[in-house]
Amino acid sequence: MPKGFQTGLPLALLVSSLALGTLAQGAPPKSRAPARGTAPAAAPAVPEPGWALARRNEALSLSYGLAGSEPVIAFACGQRSGDIRISVFLDAGKAKIDESQSFSLTIGGVRSSFAGTVTPDPTSGGTMLAVTVASRNPMFTALAGPGGMRIEGKGFAKIVPLKAIGDKLRQLLASCKKF
Repeated sequence: MPKGFQTGLPLALLVSSLALGTLAQGAPPKSRAPARGTAPAAAPAVPEPGWALARRNEALSLSYGLAGSEPVIAFACGQRSGDIRISVFLDAGKAKIDESQSFSLTIGGVRSSFAGTVTPDPTSGGTMLAVTVASRNPMFTALAGPGGMRIEGKGFAKIVPLKAIGDKLRQLLASCKKF
């Protein structure tokens, strides 16, 4: 059962039982004003996926997903390497290790296609499609534009918003540039 469903279930049952109890009594629900000095309780915030920039030794990575879980996509490069590794994380059972698989990224109506290789993800134990691309590829500067990015491959399609990627993307590209 999805986490969001599990946490929302007790609240939904409580609201449903209160509504049914009020209807059974035949009385309209009474609303009470909150007591002075108390604020209504805020619902706990649901975590939102986002872009995260991380540094490990001499490498920098930019990934999109929920904090603490496997990302949807990641871009990584070694300092001044001139290349960026694109990793698209796959659901279990979608591909076999060392299998070649094509995927595409569509940004602003421009589609870039890649021939990736399925590799194990050492962090999560899952699988990912990976390809290395020159950091000067115009696709990377297009990532800073508004809108989203569509990721498509064999048996999957995902859409990732590009909101709030700008500064983090600039840092990644600056770190990757060869001089």
